[in-house]
Amino acid sequence: MCNCSILLVGKNMKYFLDNASTTSCLDAVNKEMLRASMEDFYNPGALYSQGFEIRKKLDDARDILLKSINGNGYKVVFTASATESNNLALNQVKKNAKVIIGGGEHPSIYETALSLKNRGANVVFAPLNKDGYVDIEKFKEIMQPDVDFVSIMHVSNETGNINPISALCQYAKSVNPNVIFHVDGVQAFLKINVSITSLGVDMYTISSHKVHGPKGVGALIYKSNLHLKPELYGGGQEQGVRSGTENYPLIAGFVKAIQETLPSLNDNLIKVQKTNEALIQELRNLHVNFEINGAGEKSPYILSLSFLGVRGEVLLHMLEEYGILVSTGSACSTKKIGNRILQEMGKNTKQIEGNLRVSFDAMADVDVAYVAKAINECVNK
Repeated sequence: MCNCSILLVGKNMKYFLDNASTTSCLDAVNKEMLRASMEDFYNPGALYSQGFEIRKKLDDARDILLKSINGNGYKVVFTASATESNNLALNQVKKNAKVIIGGGEHPSIYETALSLKNRGANVVFAPLNKDGYVDIEKFKEIMQPDVDFVSIMHVSNETGNINPISALCQYAKSVNPNVIFHVDGVQAFLKINVSITSLGVDMYTISSHKVHGPKGVGALIYKSNLHLKPELYGGGQEQGVRSGTENYPLIAGFVKAIQETLPSLNDNLIKVQKTNEALIQELRNLHVNFEINGAGEKSPYILSLSFLGVRGEVLLHMLEEYGILVSTGSACSTKKIGNRILQEMGKNTKQIEGNLRVSFDAMADVDVAYVAKAINECVNK
């Protein structure tokens, strides 16, 4: 496999450690997209045989995706992004509905929830506990029989915390069997083992460019018995939910990424766990003053660290000089001041200001000693 997260820039080798924001396309994905754009350019809605063949390939793509997530009894709508998928899911909510939203959600959920609230929905946010999870006891308090819709993230894009989706969904449906339970699974898909059938959820959002596929394509997976309200009207593509000619080359690239990544999911998980733990240990060996944000069951792909007495944004730019690229949190929140998720967890100003998010790629080897030494030098400066 290629070292997808190591780039040569001038004479400097860069370690790309912001894989929660995006990942590079695999060579096999790029080749498949080029092939599809040259050979499978026909409109899948056309009546001639070439169009029919593309429709069949689209159906095959849905099957491959559903099998990768144990989605028997579910359907797939391909979208242009996870943001669109999340918006599509939440915009199924009726005007006066009661909605529960997780306190640690991605902006594409959080901002859509605020929009729903402005349109008349009764939106309640389920608070996080200090470890970064949706507080189950407080969730049970607000989960009443009149709640129509719930949306809670599977893996936090800020801290890597894995919410107990199965338990939350099971409780919600014990209170109201008709409640619709949606999950943003972007940071979970192909990173940890996911079976949406076992989770019992009604809708699940995934993204291509987080798993070495192309940008510009995502999907909303939903139970077959649900009838989704269209966001886009027109020719009735994507089961009538999302009109517009399907972008088959991007979908083909997405599916190729799934096929390339899924077989090594467990091995990748073990490798990234070792890299994550090794970096923490190296920092401790150097006596760097830092705290880990989030505790308990977490995805090793995301590591949130607070360096006390240091501004994370300054540290980020200093690390660029060492050829290391990290982030201070979600790329979709970079224009916002502070960090809503860490604040929800009860972190103080110093902890929030000193935050860095390091996110790993299983297909790249990282010299953790070099990274830790660079961080230590930057902190000391």
